Amino acid sequence: MDRRIKISVLGSIFVTLFTFYFTYLSQMLPEGAGPDELAHLKAAQFIYENNRLPVYPDDKDELYYSIFGATRSFRPPLIYIASASVHQLTNMAGITVQQPYRLANAIAGGLTALFLFLSLYIYTTHHSLAVCITTAFMLMPQVGFIFSYLNADGMAITACTLILLSVSALLRKGVNFNTLVFFGVSCGILSLCKVTAWIFCLPVCVFAIAYILRSRVGFLKAFMTVFISVAVIAGWRIIFNIYHHGLDNPFNWNLDAQLNSLYATVNLDNVLNYKVQGKSYLDLLANFDNFMSRTFLSFVGQLDWLRLRVGPLQYTVYGLLIALTLLASIVTLLRPAFQRSHLKAEYFFELSILAGWVFLFFMYMNFNINNDIQTQGKYVLPAFAGLLLVLASRLRDFSSINKKHTQSGLLIFAASLLVLLSLAYIHAQALYKYVIPFYYSEAYVDTSPEKF
Repeated sequence: MDRRIKISVLGSIFVTLFTFYFTYLSQMLPEGAGPDELAHLKAAQFIYENNRLPVYPDDKDELYYSIFGATRSFRPPLIYIASASVHQLTNMAGITVQQPYRLANAIAGGLTALFLFLSLYIYTTHHSLAVCITTAFMLMPQVGFIFSYLNADGMAITACTLILLSVSALLRKGVNFNTLVFFGVSCGILSLCKVTAWIFCLPVCVFAIAYILRSRVGFLKAFMTVFISVAVIAGWRIIFNIYHHGLDNPFNWNLDAQLNSLYATVNLDNVLNYKVQGKSYLDLLANFDNFMSRTFLSFVGQLDWLRLRVGPLQYTVYGLLIALTLLASIVTLLRPAFQRSHLKAEYFFELSILAGWVFLFFMYMNFNINNDIQTQGKYVLPAFAGLLLVLASRLRDFSSINKKHTQSGLLIFAASLLVLLSLAYIHAQALYKYVIPFYYSEAYVDTSPEKF
């Protein structure tokens, strides 16, 4: 089979399979199971009912505020616009579903699988690695949970995989008009997603810009192509915010801080954090208060309102995968000792991914130290897709060194099939042994702070 046809078929399978699977999960998951889903739902509902974004103070009485005074309505709006739009389309098509606002996030999950698969394949040119690693990521319990209810973390992961794909295309396809537009569009989409995605992607985008500037494409041409692409996708939001909320609110950050002080129903000075306890970043890294342990558990799969843990099999397998990515990261850092000159750009791309991961984890610790304690490993999930790209690169290097042992197509197919079946079993065991019994038993009670 022609390689392009093969990749097109595999990509189509990924996006279709995971879109339908996450759609199924989204309708199976009870209301109130997803943390803060009510706050996200209200933001999407306003757009659906009014066909526009909210404006402050005109719409202040129609918005939903948490006990901390926060509202999702002035956060990056892509997921809420998408949720309202998909709900509108299902109505127009006469399709009735129990949880319509969750559908857009399920679709984002399917697109994430597609973007990650294409990133891995374009970067490594190894479709078996791309298939297995993409499947491992998408069947991770926490990933499946995130794409099954309305939240902002899923779209952040999608945006990060899109950035990885666009930068991989720059490296492998060359700097040209198409790859520049693709990178600009990806950056525009990124700017409409949760800030955790910005944090991880910042070093990656800095690398991409430096790489573009070193190419033979003229600076002005490259700059204008990327700038116009970003502006077309995301410029409207900055203009909208400045027009309605002032020059100091291009991203509504000052407005958010103002609302926190106005609508909080708890004393924000009494919010518990690690700074109050006199703890530092090193203390958290040393597992004070089981910080690292709890981060790991919730990273792999501590679902619901951190009440539902999966089993030892899932934590063991994904713990080994995390260990492999960390080992691959260390090997990557040591590459200058033996790298060849033609791998220089590739090395700095992978270095930017590692920098993004460190930056995101640092900001995650910073939030727990200076704001309030939220040991939820899902906040650093966007970086894991990048780390898996680094892992795939090191595995490709290893397979290249051992070509004589990996040339058998039948052997590679058999090994890949075994990996895929194992991942499917591990995921199914978590679903049927832990998730379904938790939600569909007489003992289940919705104890979420925000009830529907």
